[in-house]
Amino acid sequence: MTYCNKHNDMMTNLKCSRCDNYICTRCMNQTPVGIKCKDCASIGKPQILILSKTATFFILINSIIISIILGLFLSLFLWLIWNFLPTSNFQIGNVFFAVVIAILGLQVGEIIRKISKNKINPKIRIIAAFSMFLIWFSSIIFSNFLSLPLGIYFNIINLVGLGIGSYIAMNKNRN
Repeated sequence: MTYCNKHNDMMTNLKCSRCDNYICTRCMNQTPVGIKCKDCASIGKPQILILSKTATFFILINSIIISIILGLFLSLFLWLIWNFLPTSNFQIGNVFFAVVIAILGLQVGEIIRKISKNKINPKIRIIAAFSMFLIWFSSIIFSNFLSLPLGIYFNIINLVGLGIGSYIAMNKNRN
C-alpha cells in the first residue's frame, strides 16, 4: 500500500488523474475528467467548457438570423406540399412535413455547433432548442403571407416532428 502525499498516515491507492500523486479521500476532488488532487482541480476549466457572454450573444444572434431564413424556406416547402399534393394525401403530406422538421433539427444542431466552435455548454443546447422553435414560429408568420391555413402547424404529427427536431438539435450540441 502507498500513502497520501499530504497525509502520511492515510493509506491509499488513488492517484490524481493529472499529476499522478497519491491522494486520500480527504484530498480528492471529483471532476468531469476523473479524480484530482486539490492543486490540480483548482487549475480551472478547460477552454472548451468556457463560454463568454459575448460568445453567447454572438451564437444567439446568428441562430436567430439562420432560424428566420430557415423558417422562410420551411413555409415555402409547406406551401408546395399544400398546393401540389392531392387533398386525399394530406396526412402523407403532414408526415412528410414532420420528417422534414425533424431532419432540420440535425442541420440546425450542426450549424450551431460550428458557430459555437464546438464549445460544450448547456446554454448552447438551449439556443439550439430555441432555434427550432423560432424556425417553426417564423414559418407560421411566413405561411400567413402565403395564405396557408395555420392549423397545419398545430397538427399533432407536425408538433411531434418539431419536438424530435428540437431534441436532435439539442443533442448535437451535447458533447
